[in-house]
Amino acid sequence: MKKSISMSLMVFLALALVGFAYAAWSDSLSITGAVSAAELGVKFLYDRYTEEATYADQVDVTVVPDDEGKTLTVTVANAVPEYWVDIHYEFQNLGELPIVIREVTVEEGHAPWLTIDTAGAGEGATIAQTSTSNDGYKVRLACGDGVSGTTQFTIEFTAELSTGQ
Repeated sequence: MKKSISMSLMVFLALALVGFAYAAWSDSLSITGAVSAAELGVKFLYDRYTEEATYADQVDVTVVPDDEGKTLTVTVANAVPEYWVDIHYEFQNLGELPIVIREVTVEEGHAPWLTIDTAGAGEGATIAQTSTSNDGYKVRLACGDGVSGTTQFTIEFTAELSTGQ
């Protein structure tokens, strides 16, 4: 019995020494950090307008960008049939990642004599981070027969992160 107690005590002491030795020779690592979202931002850089019509010199066009570059307000006064105006602009990517102009849509509701052509408006354009497009985008407003009164329109541009696809 004495032999089994002393054997148990020796096993206990051996295990205790191994445990202390393991504790003295081990270490731990950890990973800590923070994640913040990248900035996504785009604005218009108004360039100019070009126009053509028999009485173009009688038509008054103004294009005014807002302070943030998010909206171009276009006013065409004294429009006549067969008059058209192209509004030229670029996109400026204010963000830290490349963006793509995913969609250009014209809201319904303007007069039927006004045609809005967005074929060159920039849909599908990719703009690198913190840079400006230099491709000469434009929207054409064309007045047909029956020009009368005043009409309003809105063209919306949807920009999103470019995934490179």
